Amino acid sequence: LIIPSVTLELHRQLIGAADRLGISWERRIELLGRAGAEIILQLLGGGHRLNPKNAHQWPTVVALCGPHRPGAAGVNCARQLSSHGVKTVVYIENSEDVSLLQELSLYKMTGNKVETRIDKLPAAVDLIIVALCEEDSPKTVPQVARWVKSNKAPVLAIEPPSAGTPGISSKFSLLGALPLNHSPENGRLYLCNLALPNKVFSDVGITYRSPFGPKFVIPLHSEDS
Repeated sequence: LIIPSVTLELHRQLIGAADRLGISWERRIELLGRAGAEIILQLLGGGHRLNPKNAHQWPTVVALCGPHRPGAAGVNCARQLSSHGVKTVVYIENSEDVSLLQELSLYKMTGNKVETRIDKLPAAVDLIIVALCEEDSPKTVPQVARWVKSNKAPVLAIEPPSAGTPGISSKFSLLGALPLNHSPENGRLYLCNLALPNKVFSDVGITYRSPFGPKFVIPLHSEDS
């Protein structure tokens, strides 16, 4: 099955139509966060590693989040992982974005850590969520990029810029709705079903048929890639 990429302008029109028709960001972020958690739980070993009897061996995940919607999705994913018992730490540089603040307030109720200094992050973790940049702000984050490289944990990016997160190579990336044309720097791509009704697509001129079948998340890479 081939899923075509879309232009940035068409992607913005699609998300705008979703907002206008009532499929709000608050609805979509829960689906993105759940999809990210689903992928990560499998990458961490699934039921074999995440056995309640082995709580002392449970993994640690750090989420690096910027002040925008992708950053808020990273925090949401960390909260959902926490509900499975995964130890999580959220790193933020600033929390001026409304979407991020809303998710942070929910995340803090888990009792897990929020850090604002990179030197406070654990030296070794099992997986890193990168949600530092959005398409409009692919800023460089050299200190954070150095920490990621030194950690050597696999990286899952959530809604990264199509050109990649500067200085950070992701092993996996999670995207919502329809994909842009992504750089190899974003690794293996996974598409999340945001449950957008057909009218959202038709309103922006897209003839859409769901590629998801029984799944909530599908890979956009070939099985042997």
